[in-house]
This record gives sequence, C-alpha cells and structure tokens, in this order.
Amino acid sequence: MSQTGGENDAALMRRVAAGDGAATRLVVSRHLPQVLALARRMLNDAAEAEDVAQDAMLRLWQMAPRWHEDAPVGAWLYRVAHNLAIDRIRRRRPTVDVEKAFDLADPAPNPAESLAERERKAFAEYVEKLHIKIYHHAQLARNLSGGNQQKVVLAKWLMRNAEVVIFDEPTRGIDVGAKYEIYLLMNELARQGKAILMISSELPEILGMSDRILVMHEGRVTGAIDDVAHATQEEIMELAVA
Repeated sequence: MSQTGGENDAALMRRVAAGDGAATRLVVSRHLPQVLALARRMLNDAAEAEDVAQDAMLRLWQMAPRWHEDAPVGAWLYRVAHNLAIDRIRRRRPTVDVEKAFDLADPAPNPAESLAERERKAFAEYVEKLHIKIYHHAQLARNLSGGNQQKVVLAKWLMRNAEVVIFDEPTRGIDVGAKYEIYLLMNELARQGKAILMISSELPEILGMSDRILVMHEGRVTGAIDDVAHATQEEIMELAVA
C-alpha cells in the first residue's frame, strides 16, 4: 500500500468512510494522476479522460464504507478506470444497420478458434446488439442491473437462432428504457418471421405487443382474443375470471 503523505491507503479509506474531507483530498491527489494518465492513453481525448478519472474517484468514495483494508486502492482504481474507458470506446463505434444488428444466424465456426475464443466473440457481438451495459467481459451477470440481466438471458437463447422464442414476463422488474429495448427486439424478431410467445401479467404490455391473446386461469384457457386492436383490459379480466 502506498505510504506517500505519511499515511497508508487503508487508514485513509477509514477516514474517507467517516466523512473526512482532508483524507478524501489526499487520496485523490495520491491516485488521480495515474488514473488520468491511463484514461488519456486509452481514449486519446483529454475531456473524456477527465470524465473517466472523476467517475472512478467518485466510485471509490462510494465504496469507502465497504472498503476492505487489504484491497489496494491504486489497483482497484486502475481496473475501474480501464473498464470505464473501454465502455466509452465501445460507444464510439458507429451504429450498425438494423438488419445486420439482428442477424442471429451463427457463422460457421473456424476450427482454428478455441471454444473460449468463439464464446468471447459471440458475447461481444450480443453486448453490442442488445446494448448490454457492462464494465468488463468477465463481470458476473448477478452484478448487473435487472434490465441487463434480462438481456444476458435473451442473448443466451438468441444465439441458438430458434424459430420459436418464449418470453416469460420479459419486462418484470426492469426500468422503462430497458423495457423499450426489449419491445424493439421482440418486434424485430417477429419481423424476421420468428414466432414469439409472450407470457405476461402486464395488461398494457399484452395489448400493446400481441397479435393474438389467449387468456388462462388456473391452468386452463378461458378465452381467446383475435381482434387485439379493439380489445380492452376489462375484456381480458372478464375472460380471466370466467
């Protein structure tokens, strides 16, 4: 651990967690130059590098109450800044054509590539196609937001290029932005000729996304609605309790 300034990082982080502004400034002055230099090398843009460095320092401050004393502050900041910079580099890529973005056919595998290499390539493709927000390709799915966890599950099944895709409560517990992206994906799959079976308890979602509705109650079909354009939530509820 760094001893610059007469106090090691573990002691400083304890003071930062206690709200000591002087300790926070010392940690920043000790580690910001290295973080900023890394971001500048990766991004080649001073303004973006400043943003990445500030974001990394903010995350360190937020982590202070849970900081493990043996964790090296410099290495942790370096890793966070690296991942933030990678995320910005990905977002610089030009938007791909919709047809290409949702081309789900698996290319013929290159026998020279290992299974791990093919998995990494496929994962990178779906991160871009589905706009999965991650900091690193090795990040655990359980540490992602609800919406991004849903996208990871979708990516696993879309890679199989199935003709029938079942979406079971696809937008439960996720934010509006993630819901919209999943709806766009479902519409694009349907446009490609895939059969979509959506199971949902969200009545507005059912009415907005369906071409045909089957209503079930206690394991049996209680009714069907073919004219979805003129259907109402009340009509669905009446069939549900029939």
